[in-house]
Amino acid sequence: MKRIAIIGAGLSGLVLSYKLAPHAQITVFEKSRGSGGRLSTRRVEDFQFNHGAPDLTPRTAHFKSFLEGLERKGIIQDWKPKLAPMLDETSEATSALSWPEKHLRGTPGMSAIGRHLAGTQNVKFKIEVAPLQYQDDSWKLYSTEDKELGQFDIVISTAPAPQTINLFPPDFLHTDKLHTVQYSSQFVLMVCYDGMLETGWQVKQTNNSPMIWVNCDLNQDSLSPKSCVVAHASPEWSAEHFDIERQTVKKELNRTLERLLPSDLPAVHYLGLHRWRYSQCTRNIDENCFFDQESGLGCCGDFFKNTGAEGAFESAEALAQQVESFIKS
Repeated sequence: MKRIAIIGAGLSGLVLSYKLAPHAQITVFEKSRGSGGRLSTRRVEDFQFNHGAPDLTPRTAHFKSFLEGLERKGIIQDWKPKLAPMLDETSEATSALSWPEKHLRGTPGMSAIGRHLAGTQNVKFKIEVAPLQYQDDSWKLYSTEDKELGQFDIVISTAPAPQTINLFPPDFLHTDKLHTVQYSSQFVLMVCYDGMLETGWQVKQTNNSPMIWVNCDLNQDSLSPKSCVVAHASPEWSAEHFDIERQTVKKELNRTLERLLPSDLPAVHYLGLHRWRYSQCTRNIDENCFFDQESGLGCCGDFFKNTGAEGAFESAEALAQQVESFIKS
């Protein structure tokens, strides 16, 4: 069987691995300690924050079918939070926000999706792959710590485009197109309060503010009531503050958040910050994926024809079809 290395255990990498597993010997390498990519949950003590994608909204038939399967297994569930009116920092609109489409959230957190998909697959965690080397008619992979990882006939990157460029040789067939991809970055503030927040809402979207999304959840699993808030900074604000010292960013975002919450806030139990360097693709490639049969290199992800989690899923499906056809030819 062909030996295939997949770099990245986000949604694209895990879907690709699942689709190709019957046809090849698959190894997935993930540099972090968990799977799912931006479908992520941070756990602290006995509470948690969904600090990546807050939910999934299926629109295409294939993605809907995929999520329906996860829903039947109890991995995700319909999410219908109470929504606040659209507002800015000084005034609220009169009409309430509504979601016309179905929103789905992992249970108990978004990371449940990646954990489920990775459960039966050969995923190697905490391994960052170094730039690829071609030796003895195959790709010989090493970690950035110079550990030998094995030899492979095909290597697929599901990492963001800039990271894929660094991994692949300069003469990769589609390098020029990868250089056209652009991303926005994003800071995410995570706050746990000792007690219940009387907000009257679970989700608030804002205008004219450093923050564009605030989600407040009561932590049911804690021994004492705790309110967990996840606040997403705007891409513009995040870009302006990207290289500023983290403690300064955290304090500034927390001051903004306090202006959006009730004045009688409980004591802060935990205050955390995450910076997504490649949060959302703002300039994508109008193709489904790349696969060069001659070199055995390919890539897929949310920077192709459609962005977001659904785009990552569709790109992985398209690449799986191409690689499977190549293997069988």
